[in-house]
Amino acid sequence: MIVTANNKPVGDDYPHFLGVEFDPGWRAARIEQVLGEKERFTVRDMEELQQDNGSLLAKAFIPWFTLLYSDDPWEKVALQTLRKWNWRMDSDSPAALIFHYLLVDLLDMTFGDKLGSAYEGYLGKSNAPLFPHHPLRVRAETRLLQIINEFDSSFWYAEVAQERQRNRLELLQEALTRTMKMIRRVYGDSMLRWAWGKAHQVRFTHPLGAARLVGGFFNRSPLPIGGDATTPNQTCAALSLPPGLVQTIPVYRQVLEVGAWDRAQSVIAGGQSGHPLSRLYDDQVMMWREGVYHLMPWSRPAVEKAMLYRLLLEPPA
Repeated sequence: MIVTANNKPVGDDYPHFLGVEFDPGWRAARIEQVLGEKERFTVRDMEELQQDNGSLLAKAFIPWFTLLYSDDPWEKVALQTLRKWNWRMDSDSPAALIFHYLLVDLLDMTFGDKLGSAYEGYLGKSNAPLFPHHPLRVRAETRLLQIINEFDSSFWYAEVAQERQRNRLELLQEALTRTMKMIRRVYGDSMLRWAWGKAHQVRFTHPLGAARLVGGFFNRSPLPIGGDATTPNQTCAALSLPPGLVQTIPVYRQVLEVGAWDRAQSVIAGGQSGHPLSRLYDDQVMMWREGVYHLMPWSRPAVEKAMLYRLLLEPPA
């Protein structure tokens, strides 16, 4: 059994250098948890694991929010929703939306006014255009959980501008109040609109999609999706409110059954063709979103049987 998920695969006593940027391990821990639930797995089990939206980070945070009490009716609704939550970042989950707003508010109240200009970098914002996030993003969330778990009072809980100290429960309560005011302002008072997918969406863009008038011809509209940075189904957006478009996704999924290679399955977030007039340009977008795979024949006889087109490249005579 091999589990990676960008986490550090060896202990600190490993003698060889492997790198310095690793995920804190929430995704790997969730994968190990699922793999420990039974002894035998099917291809479908592996497909579901790749799309798993369970967040052990959220599970670790939730007990602290259940300690809160409020007379405000909207805050009561939020707390009750979190108490009943299964800590899954599903696109239709109101609890997932509430949790993420709480998380970003807590990060801001804990680190924002202490780190100043370094705050965005601490949350994982990168200056590299191909890699908008780096692993510090989840490290900040993990460090926040560690502080809340260990300290009833801390310098990190203080409100610097007002020179006001807060304890742990005061911090959590103020974050809840701030969160519910913003959620109601952005999504309205109907809980039917408080779905994680309302905020957590992916847009498939083309290099020509930025062109005026014709951009919509190349791009595919935002789609609500589940997951977050801590789930096996890793889908990351910047830690801001309201959340922006998802910038990191599992572009390609593949499941191989050892010894039965022709039963391999895969799916890509888009399509095989880069030409917007081709039916293969976006034919797998909804398959990818809904967790549907297609067969990927492996042996030559199986490939030729499934083949629709053959492209023959020959040197000039």
